[in-house]
Amino acid sequence: HFEELAAAMAETQDALDHRLLNEVDGLAAPTLERIAMWIWHRLANRIPGLSQVQVSRDSCGEGCVYSGPRPATRLAAE
Repeated sequence: HFEELAAAMAETQDALDHRLLNEVDGLAAPTLERIAMWIWHRLANRIPGLSQVQVSRDSCGEGCVYSGPRPATRLAAE
């Protein structure tokens, strides 16, 4: 379903493109990590099997990979 994938990606890009990231709802402090998480949360329900989101800043060689929320950890019974 590449059309659905393309539509989800285009909507996400449109939400960020040519905008002040500080003013995008949910990105008050737009670090690469927060941007990757924001994209994940926006796409996770629309793209089954989404495994990670990668955000890069080519101008300085920085990047971030977000692989979704960590599973809840259980405490060992004592």
